[in-house]
Amino acid sequence: MGSLRHSRQGCLRDHDNPVTDNLRMHRGAWRIEIPLYSADTLVYRMSIMKLLSVLGRIVATGMVLVLSGCTTTSIHNLTPSRYPRHQDGLYLFQVEWQSNQQSLRKDTLKPYVVIGTESYPLQRTPMLQNRWEAMVPLPAEQPVVNYRFKFDYEYLSIPARRPNSKLSAPYQLQIQPK
Repeated sequence: MGSLRHSRQGCLRDHDNPVTDNLRMHRGAWRIEIPLYSADTLVYRMSIMKLLSVLGRIVATGMVLVLSGCTTTSIHNLTPSRYPRHQDGLYLFQVEWQSNQQSLRKDTLKPYVVIGTESYPLQRTPMLQNRWEAMVPLPAEQPVVNYRFKFDYEYLSIPARRPNSKLSAPYQLQIQPK
């Protein structure tokens, strides 16, 4: 049998007896304290909770990356930077569109060449994938033309398709006299 010693509250206790170990004097009355968790159990449970929290964050981040995907869309200008002046005033603008966005509806692509406030629709280049072109009329007195390419499209989303568009960097075409 264990020895009786004074506890912090000043009463005699038997420290080796698990039954009387939880018996405490509180405000003049004896109370039984039943610990729900030991210190070791709390540390263990807290470490498990922290681990689950970290794992939950990793899984959530992974799900965001998987669902959103790492999409890249690029617009490559294939139009030369200089053209000799044409008699008919029509100039060929060409562009290549590349995207790995899985939710993109390729059948909804509507490309344009934007010059000032005017937009000219581009047509798919025959026998080539993701290439677009248009013959655009330009004023004879204009030696430099600033332009951009714009792609309007739809992508799959919940609950329905949504519209979006991409605008290229600005480009400049110089028209040289003959």
